[in-house]
Amino acid sequence: MEVIIHSNVTGLLGTTVISTDPQQTVGQLIREFCNDKGIHHRLDLVLTNCRQEVLHRRQKLSHYSVRNGEELYLSLKGNTASHCLWMHQAIIIVHMYLVCMCACIYAHV
Repeated sequence: MEVIIHSNVTGLLGTTVISTDPQQTVGQLIREFCNDKGIHHRLDLVLTNCRQEVLHRRQKLSHYSVRNGEELYLSLKGNTASHCLWMHQAIIIVHMYLVCMCACIYAHV
């Protein structure tokens, strides 16, 4: 299965798709993410799900019912709510773009 990891960690920003399986631990998934980014495994990273639950490193992905295509959020320990801010900023940017496009279309009519 594949999971989508959205990272708001400086130097690791963006979205990454990682191949994994439900029997891997959260820690192993974080390690795979670090390998994909070409960095050493970092213990200060934490994953949360869409319900803002912190996924503990020793638990298997199946424990959290992580499924194929699920989106998880990577942040620094103690900064787990920031993925909500990241998502809200993205929504605001899209909204501003749409307003500007509408204004441009209206100006040319």
